[in-house]
Amino acid sequence: MTRFLRFSTVGVALSALSMSARAETIALGGGWEADVPDSSVVSVVPDGVGEDFIIIEISKDFTAGPGVGGVFPAHLIDFRQVDTDANTRPNIIIADESVTNLTGVPWTDYHWAVLNAGEVWIDVPASAGFDTTPFANAVFSDPANVFGDPTKATDLDADGGVVPNNTSFFPGAAGGDLVLSVDLASAAPVSFVLKQFPTPEPASALLLVIAGLVATRRR
Repeated sequence: MTRFLRFSTVGVALSALSMSARAETIALGGGWEADVPDSSVVSVVPDGVGEDFIIIEISKDFTAGPGVGGVFPAHLIDFRQVDTDANTRPNIIIADESVTNLTGVPWTDYHWAVLNAGEVWIDVPASAGFDTTPFANAVFSDPANVFGDPTKATDLDADGGVVPNNTSFFPGAAGGDLVLSVDLASAAPVSFVLKQFPTPEPASALLLVIAGLVATRRR
């Protein structure tokens, strides 16, 4: 599959910090559209429509630091079917992503989760080659046992590497795709949420927890 141009978000992310949140609806083609709650830090770009798939790229800038407990606010993208089943492509292929760390701390994990009622899953065999560099480990899972099928996952967790603050990483850029498959017969219309979030380096998270406790006591 032809690879696509990656986004360069580092240069524009700093100016985005001062911009107010702007919700946006993006027409993706192939019977789909996507809603992003803040287009200054999240973008979805359609790259093509095939016989049974659409191809997209995603760009995300994480600008908020982790809260008490080391939890980052997640970025959510809402996907929605806007055409009949006959005209809607049942596979959404994420060819490349650009993810920028502007949170003030390094990351040691990164996570994808598909939130739905069982109509949409990560196609594990088709996504097995999805590159998550610098994270060496990529584990597909279905923790809530939504499907009971090892070829279908709701979650992808990557670890075994570090994304320093003020740097970007590019899932899928070095190879592979993340393939989301849809059972169009299960509901009409289908909608689901793609959730992504990082995990901070443990020592940094601990320091943030301590700082939060100190601030609370002072107040």
